[in-house]
Amino acid sequence: MKWRLPVTGPLAVAGLIAVTLIAPGPLVAGEAIVATNSAWLKQDSTITGDVVVNDAATGPTLAGGELQIDRNTAIVGAATADSIVTRQGASAADGFFCNELDGVPCDPPLDLPVFDFLPPFETTTRELLEDVSVGVGGFLSLDEDAYRDIAVARNGTLCFTGGVYDVRSITGGRGSRLLFAAPTVVRMDGKIFLGAETILGPGPAGVCAGTSGAPSAAEVVLYVAGANADPFESPRAAFFGGASGAQRGVVSANLYVPNGTTEFAQQTDLTGLALGRDVLLNRKSTVVEDSAFLFGNQPPVADPQDVATDEDHPLTIILTGSDPEGGDLAFSIDTPPGEGTLGPVTPVIPDPVGHCSASYGICDVDGDCPLGETCVLGQPAVDSATVVYTPGPCPVVDGVKVCPEDNFLFRVTDPEGLASEPALVGINAPGDTNPPPDPLEVVVAHPSTFEIVQDTVGSFILNGSAPCTGECDGVDDVELTFSIVAGSGPSAGVLGPLTQGSEVPQRTARVDYTPNAGFAGTDGFDFQVAGDLNGDLDTDDPGETSTATVTIEVEAVAPPQPPVADPVVATTEMDTEVSIGLSGAPGTGPLPLTLPFAALPAAASGANGGRAGERAAAGTRAGPTPIVIGAGWTATTAVPPAFFWIGTPPVLSPDGPFTFDGEACVSVTDDFLKGDQFRLLDNGQELGTTPLVPVDASSLPVGPDAAYADPTYSSGTFEVGEGSHAIDVEIVPPNSFSSGQGYIRVDPLDSAFCSDTCGLTFSI
Repeated sequence: MKWRLPVTGPLAVAGLIAVTLIAPGPLVAGEAIVATNSAWLKQDSTITGDVVVNDAATGPTLAGGELQIDRNTAIVGAATADSIVTRQGASAADGFFCNELDGVPCDPPLDLPVFDFLPPFETTTRELLEDVSVGVGGFLSLDEDAYRDIAVARNGTLCFTGGVYDVRSITGGRGSRLLFAAPTVVRMDGKIFLGAETILGPGPAGVCAGTSGAPSAAEVVLYVAGANADPFESPRAAFFGGASGAQRGVVSANLYVPNGTTEFAQQTDLTGLALGRDVLLNRKSTVVEDSAFLFGNQPPVADPQDVATDEDHPLTIILTGSDPEGGDLAFSIDTPPGEGTLGPVTPVIPDPVGHCSASYGICDVDGDCPLGETCVLGQPAVDSATVVYTPGPCPVVDGVKVCPEDNFLFRVTDPEGLASEPALVGINAPGDTNPPPDPLEVVVAHPSTFEIVQDTVGSFILNGSAPCTGECDGVDDVELTFSIVAGSGPSAGVLGPLTQGSEVPQRTARVDYTPNAGFAGTDGFDFQVAGDLNGDLDTDDPGETSTATVTIEVEAVAPPQPPVADPVVATTEMDTEVSIGLSGAPGTGPLPLTLPFAALPAAASGANGGRAGERAAAGTRAGPTPIVIGAGWTATTAVPPAFFWIGTPPVLSPDGPFTFDGEACVSVTDDFLKGDQFRLLDNGQELGTTPLVPVDASSLPVGPDAAYADPTYSSGTFEVGEGSHAIDVEIVPPNSFSSGQGYIRVDPLDSAFCSDTCGLTFSI
């Protein structure tokens, strides 16, 4: 791996030396922000800890260079990236480590990547079945399990009791609280969106039931697999709302978002770590490092164990280990045994493991998954090996061969050649002259209870037990055979073919259950396991068969109910599609929490009006129209004080482009007929899109101030950096009218209007 040495001496640009070590270097801690593509730290923010952009960007970045540090933003640590751009008053207490700083080459240069290894990312492993919602001002305590979409409405509180959660998405309305009573890991397939004034972090005593000592930020980890194609595509993979008044946004957790942008709105306080592809920290925010991760290649671990031989018979020993980075392990003998001998070490290659592409149910082929899904096969890493130990001479004591105590040491090595400490395998420890007796003397079938959703197919694993010898590796062990007890059920569904397990010795079988159409309630059946315990080639003797019951709970799906409109849904949330669709109460049934309003048509992939890099819609423009910064809602020569348009969306307002120079925030709002939505472009590059709102063809003009404050009009504020700007306003589908008017204004970044945008700022 590589590690960094600060450079001393009178250098024009501070730097670091990247040293490739033959022996492993130290692991690195103290990181507050780690991005793999780019990071933008906006003005008047403070970061306590190191900021790293791990490698050179291969595509679009958030701002200038891989890392941009805006005016008066302070890093109490080091700033490390291939290219760094700083604004007036930007600082890094421990220096800038780079290849280019404000256009000047850094000396010495930075070797990339900064970290050869990033922490392993965890994904969901369970089928996601149930939505979870908390109403306005409500409270819910949630135990660890697998869920689909989690939605917490305005001022609602959700308490995670601790453990490992698998979910599809999380959304929170204004003032919501997502609290953690104990150390927690959340693994997410999709995205997370939290509105203004939200709190995510350890729950104070008395709020989360049973809290006794809240976890630290390092003990709350969110793995977010959601993606956005380029850094500015909306909705972001992870968005955390900031302040809209006295209450700042608060996040106390470690966030791992490898496939998209993590954005913190202005005046957000993060304690923990932001690790992801792109990280955007808006103005007047703080970050304090409390990382759950170490960066670099961590050594693997070999597992010690004690075993016993069956007199002088050879014994197959299963060696195990683990690699923090999840790589394949190579096993080797470090010190051989002194009494016996070892055969060759043979790695155990795991069977591929399959999961359905959307529901994450267990599968072997596509046909095992719901209609429209595929079975995704993955190859687990090698983490075990076998070796045969043959005892030396074993003297006879009281008619029994007693083999001497022995041991050996082994190591595991990861794919990068980093070896573990040796682990001891003890053989025939004192008092263990023979293997301990197997307490199980009969065949046992294990009852089970399964839950599925109405009108879906369930795939159930049946389990049984039987006596084993030695390591239960299949040699001379009892194989089990499974069968369904005739006439035992199910009564409200049908079973598919029974598939015997492929493990050795066999201990499982699998069967699919399809409930009758529309059935909801309790169903079940009995199964039998059988094993030949005495080797007489039948299973008729006592203890050789066992029967158990499978109980099936089929959960009813309530008729879909429209979401309850929450005024906060469109008021101030930044990312349009998520804020409108997910911060209201979802009602009952399997309604996707990403729907906007029940009365609206489903938005297509381009419903937000396009993506960064796309060309604007065609149209003749009368501009450029100069705008005076700080002059309020700006008049145009056409329809003072509004811009207007005529034509089927997408269409440009003919009054643009609106031109000005320098850092500012640009605000637009609709007026007159509600439903119009705007995409803003600066010099042809997308800034963002205002929220999607319902159509109201009976509305009348109310003026820009009233429209901007009314969440039923589409409005937004966008930050722009230094330089010359030419702003075009594009009216976009699906709800916009073919003619109308809106307003535009440009204000200084430090103005009261920019600082109090009620969360409508789409910071770019």
